[in-house]
Amino acid sequence: MLDAPSGDDLLAEVERALKEGIAPGFAQRVTANAVALARRERAMQAPLDVAECERLTALIGEAGDLAVLNAALCAAIRTRAIDAGSAQLMTHLWETTRAKLAVDQPAYPPFRAEAQQ
Repeated sequence: MLDAPSGDDLLAEVERALKEGIAPGFAQRVTANAVALARRERAMQAPLDVAECERLTALIGEAGDLAVLNAALCAAIRTRAIDAGSAQLMTHLWETTRAKLAVDQPAYPPFRAEAQQ
């Protein structure tokens, strides 16, 4: 569900930065944000992946892992087997975007405003 870099990749970079020494200020905030993102990913990824798989399975009528289902969705849109403007597709894309923002940028003001509705 989530895009690269993965939480494990972020933590590896944090480890490297800690070993090399982090300059005070901006670099410390970036490092702390990377750890927070990795923690949110670890806590939230499994249920978000399940929800995305369920939406994709309902949308395209196939089962599989996220990579397979997303590739099938792209192919269905490209070949017009799925209408690019369909309400079901728009709902799926919106929910997927909201889930990614919840992990990646939960303090993003437009996300917070929408989440409170």
